[in-house]
Amino acid sequence: MERCPVCRVILANSTTCRRCGCELASATAAEEMAGVLLRAAMAALVEGNGNRAVHLAGISAGLQYTPLATALVGFAKQWNFATMLPSSMLTHATE
Repeated sequence: MERCPVCRVILANSTTCRRCGCELASATAAEEMAGVLLRAAMAALVEGNGNRAVHLAGISAGLQYTPLATALVGFAKQWNFATMLPSSMLTHATE
């Protein structure tokens, strides 16, 4: 976490904001969990489980917005849609 979620001051490595006194342990834990979930979403996509990837990336984005999480949700949804199409439609679409 680079900034305090309350007063936006740049943070040093601390569990409490030096300006406003906000306790940061819960927010830091949520940020770390978002990273764990995002990595799990990427692994699920690599394994071919697009539904799980969408689910995990969505939870990650809910805990901490990142452009990567948002992009992964969109990509996994499109990937899921593409895997549901008959192969004949995919062949014609790429020609």
